[in-house]
Amino acid sequence: MTPTDHILSKIHFLEKELRDLKDEMLRLEQASSPTTTIIQDDQFIDVNKLVSDEGYRIEYALKKFKHRRKDAAVFLKMSERTLYRLIMKYDVDKKKGVTLL
Repeated sequence: MTPTDHILSKIHFLEKELRDLKDEMLRLEQASSPTTTIIQDDQFIDVNKLVSDEGYRIEYALKKFKHRRKDAAVFLKMSERTLYRLIMKYDVDKKKGVTLL
């Protein structure tokens, strides 16, 4: 192995380590970020989950429109059939809310 090859292999190793550290820092920042909640119908709703999780967005829309799928689908900008498939995928139930798989 030439000295140049040795230096290049060290550079690649350090670049990978740097990427791993950046990923770990991002994960820790997300884990420590404060949760924002809103109150609707005497229930606390985690806004972060509403924004990031499709299942929670579907649950929110269904609650907002009293489980009228047609109105919820328009609100979510999708077809009623797609909404139905996602309801089945995320197991959204009127009584127990959303169950993430």
